[in-house]
Amino acid sequence: MLKLINVSKYYRTDTSVTQALRRINLELSMGEFVVVTGESGSGKSTLLNVLSGLDTYEEGEMLVAGEETAHFSTEEWEHHRSQYIGFVFQHFNIIDSYTVYQNVLTALIIQGYDETARRERALELIRRVGLEPQRNQKASTLSGGQKQRVSIARALAKESPIIVADEPTGNLDKKTSESIVNLLHDVSKDKLVIVVSHSAEAFAHCATRRIRLFDGEIVENTVIKKPTHDIKATAEPTYRMGFKELTLMAARNLWSMPKRLLLMLLVSTLIVLGMAVVYGTSLTADAIGFGGTNPQFSNPNAHRLILARWDDEAFTSDDMDRFATRRRVQNVLAFDPVLDITLHQQDTQTYPVTFHPADAAGLRQSDLESGNLPQSPDEVVIASQGRFSGHRLGDTITINLGTPEQRWLNEPRTDNAPFMPEITVTVVGFVESFSYPALMYVTDEFLATAYHQYPAIAPNVETAFTVNESTYQGQALQYRLDDTLTDTEVRLPTDVATTMAQMLDMDEADLVGHTLVLGMQDAFVETTALSLTIVGVNEENNVVALTDATFNTLFVPRSKQITLTVYDALDAERLMSSFGEDIHVMYPADYVPPWAAAATLIERILNVVLLGGFMVVLYFITYLTLKNIMQARTKDYVIFRSIGASKRSLYRITVLELAMVFFLASVVVFAFFILNRYSLRWMNDFLRFYRLANYITLIIMLVALATLSGIRFNRRLFKDSVITALRAE
Repeated sequence: MLKLINVSKYYRTDTSVTQALRRINLELSMGEFVVVTGESGSGKSTLLNVLSGLDTYEEGEMLVAGEETAHFSTEEWEHHRSQYIGFVFQHFNIIDSYTVYQNVLTALIIQGYDETARRERALELIRRVGLEPQRNQKASTLSGGQKQRVSIARALAKESPIIVADEPTGNLDKKTSESIVNLLHDVSKDKLVIVVSHSAEAFAHCATRRIRLFDGEIVENTVIKKPTHDIKATAEPTYRMGFKELTLMAARNLWSMPKRLLLMLLVSTLIVLGMAVVYGTSLTADAIGFGGTNPQFSNPNAHRLILARWDDEAFTSDDMDRFATRRRVQNVLAFDPVLDITLHQQDTQTYPVTFHPADAAGLRQSDLESGNLPQSPDEVVIASQGRFSGHRLGDTITINLGTPEQRWLNEPRTDNAPFMPEITVTVVGFVESFSYPALMYVTDEFLATAYHQYPAIAPNVETAFTVNESTYQGQALQYRLDDTLTDTEVRLPTDVATTMAQMLDMDEADLVGHTLVLGMQDAFVETTALSLTIVGVNEENNVVALTDATFNTLFVPRSKQITLTVYDALDAERLMSSFGEDIHVMYPADYVPPWAAAATLIERILNVVLLGGFMVVLYFITYLTLKNIMQARTKDYVIFRSIGASKRSLYRITVLELAMVFFLASVVVFAFFILNRYSLRWMNDFLRFYRLANYITLIIMLVALATLSGIRFNRRLFKDSVITALRAE
């Protein structure tokens, strides 16, 4: 079974070389009970370690079942021990954080013992070594003799052909020693049992061979009796633990040391937090929308998603009601073109500050740097770029609607220049914004008023005024809301009243009381003819006074182009894919002009590079931080090696341990974010940008961290033999 030919073993230090075994020649067979004796330092334990593959040898050859072992790699030695060896250590080498039962059960799991019979087998062995009352007791609380019995039970748990025991009775009382000797004797009938002891007397009644060593050499090799029958060694089949078993061992390793688990969880939580925030920030930077110039829309703000039908038909009120109920839609604006007007601050500056209107429904209170959201038409929130004008909270400013060419303050108003209404608003908040142009966030009521009063919305509109079958066509008219009127009354502009009076050959005052049929034609509005009573004439040209209800009846938006107000580019992107093929969807903020394409690409590449750099830094931080914590388990992993766990299995167990801790840390981090989403909105907003693919990517990154850290930790663990590693511990 075992044959050693001129085997020598050396221990080298920086200053000397010690020869622990000198040209050992030995042949052992199945069915033997071999007792190895000798003085301390004679090489007994070293011989046992070499025979079991726990330690290497430098010269000669050892054959196991006829197979040469001199060329064995570390993994092949692990495989050899798994197939052939059950080991009882002199210093116990059991897992202190495991219970008695778990120590024995682990050997059965590693060996691939039938799952349904593991418990019964483990309990049977625990009874045989007299530890049934302590089966659920942690090994760290046992006495030395009890630990030795656990080691013996664990060795016997393996159905291996060779049992090697290093001083198995050294820590036991006389009665327990006798029971252990008898137990080893019983199993030697169909195995090869090799026992190292200072005294051969305790094994005199069962030993079949006695070997004595002195100074690393065999000085006695006495065969007391030969095996009664020929027994062939049957190696245990190679077994690879499945995912379920690996996960069970990883979980047991974690839960058996609660303090270590809590420390790992704390460190991992900080790591996951950093990764989640950095990755989320990268996603945010890539998804907030460029918000620059757009050749089709002068106001490409990130809250604006534009819809139109491919068949050029108008959206119905039912359509808009349905859009309003969609998730991520904050508001529906039927009068979309009003968002492309400009708002000009009227003050003493030569060149007034220019804003574009944005629907305040796209803002949250947490988005504001200071102040509050607007609640009425005369309240506004200004994007932070507006601060260059020196605005402060509570400032009252006057703005008007128009194009920049019409708004120079030093340009005198001419008779043919359309009157642009001025609106006074109060600054109630500031919001940080990096988009162009500068935005002024206003209420729906403000936008509706702007739509009522701004003639450039429908530049080709023709308004028909008909009195007594005489019709006057007017263009570029404004419609001012007047709540002193009723819904059936109208007040005419001066220029319209003058022309109508001339056409009817009457005075302007005589128009009062006449019925006016008011209608209009335009692609943007449906033609609606209303019969209204003329109640007066305005002092201003081009301004028609109506009630709000009358205006809305007259100017029913055809809504061929509408805006859905969204929170940001992420909501816009998710909404865009939810519409049918009959609807054309445009997100103007996503347009990247040619001059900015290269810069945008570079920015995205830079984001990827920065994220990759952070991952590299985080890997080293993870390894250096967790290394010291994992080293507390180094001895346990070496013990797993000694009882047959393969390098591959231990790699996976280590990775699974780290992966489980990272998973728990991820649950803690994201649960904290979700539970505090309202009180910590400034931290949680980036979570909005996580899709399923992003969560999977984050999981992959965490698994990669766990894998790389685990592999690096195990590489150090497997660079030495088991005995060398145990001595280092």
